[in-house]
Amino acid sequence: VLSENVKITTRDNLAPVIVALDGTEHTLKKFMTSKFKFTVTDPENELNEVGYDNATDSDVFTKENDVYVLTIDAKAIPAGTYRSRIYASDAAGKLSECEIVFVVEENSAPEQVAQFENILFTARSKSRMIDLNEYISDPDGESLEYSVVSSSESVAKVSVSKGTLTVNSVAFGTAEITITATDALQKSLIATFKVVVRDGTKAVDIYPNPVNDVLFIENGNNLEAVSIYTITGVLVYNEQCVSNNVQVN
Repeated sequence: VLSENVKITTRDNLAPVIVALDGTEHTLKKFMTSKFKFTVTDPENELNEVGYDNATDSDVFTKENDVYVLTIDAKAIPAGTYRSRIYASDAAGKLSECEIVFVVEENSAPEQVAQFENILFTARSKSRMIDLNEYISDPDGESLEYSVVSSSESVAKVSVSKGTLTVNSVAFGTAEITITATDALQKSLIATFKVVVRDGTKAVDIYPNPVNDVLFIENGNNLEAVSIYTITGVLVYNEQCVSNNVQVN
């Protein structure tokens, strides 16, 4: 007795499917650590191996639940263009590949976008607040750390919190304020301005009195010229200037 003929048709084996959920080409700022997700499936549910060929020592491929994650730490990678590869094979050895291209940009130092103006206080125990983000920015979009120093805390004290600089007048005199803005990779910018604290009830400040070696003359605005006469009317000093303070030796 002959058995009934049975016809079986087999389909071609399909390769695994790799899907880059966030794309395959990326540009990274130097301070960034970025994560990109992928799914890897097999149409016949015969996925055998999933692997990754690193471009550097700082791009890491892991599996989180049903999603594969590529983590790239750009801080640890020199600026440049890199190519890596995800590959997947099924039980029959059918192979799929996905190339990832990422560019790590050079880190840029903070930039001064506006000039700091000198501050004039016409009394002690006054304060001024300055939003440093209006004067300094980072081309890469990094958050900046600020430090500030006064050359004379007996004249002006300074502090900074969340990008806001506070200047307090303490005593009459002049101080230079130095601001340092630093990005995540320790590139920095230094900016300075002056603080003048004077007695607003007087037209000009002259000290010390009596004078021994150096006479200091200060005004709230820039002085155009300084002339000094003796008590008998003899001109002993005459100088053009473009500053709000003058030292006469």
